[in-house]
Amino acid sequence: MVTLSGFTGGESLPLPRSEGAAFPSLFILEGFPPLPQRRSETGGSLKNGRTHLRAFVFRAETVALRSLTAKSSDCAIMPRHRMYAFLDKFFVVFHSALIVFSLCGWLWKKTRVANLAVLGMIGFSWFGLGIWYGFGFCPSTDWHWQIRMKLGHDDMPNSYTKFLVDSVTGLEVNATVVDIATLVSFILALSASLLTNARHWREK
Repeated sequence: MVTLSGFTGGESLPLPRSEGAAFPSLFILEGFPPLPQRRSETGGSLKNGRTHLRAFVFRAETVALRSLTAKSSDCAIMPRHRMYAFLDKFFVVFHSALIVFSLCGWLWKKTRVANLAVLGMIGFSWFGLGIWYGFGFCPSTDWHWQIRMKLGHDDMPNSYTKFLVDSVTGLEVNATVVDIATLVSFILALSASLLTNARHWREK
């Protein structure tokens, strides 16, 4: 009687053979049932062999499918991460440029009207949409924070200005101080934009 180690914890499974018959070669894989053997004169079940073969094929397909699924998931995650990283940098540049233009756009005649329009939209967002979403609400900041959360940054401040100041200085500036400075800067920029635009319209 010849025995081989099966897939159930190394249990020895008897495999009968005929007198003088050569034992067929087997390839036993770890974690898989053995391939079926032919019916011998001393017994053995062809039906059981087919059951073992189906189990072997099913388990092999399962392992292959899991491997392909894991690789596909990794391939799908990488492009999304790159897209979020790109959008993160885009919003930093866009929002910073918007702040500079809001504060300084009234200095040049060709940009004064656009500057006043941008300040008007900022005021509407802060004080109009702020009724429902909170004072100082900014859609750009909201979208930017959603992207950074996708990248794993969950500790974002309420104000983009505070995020920018902290990033540039490397300090943890008080949020209230930043909010007051932001509001004062907005009022001064709006006043300057209104005065310069009004003077320009009178000159016409």
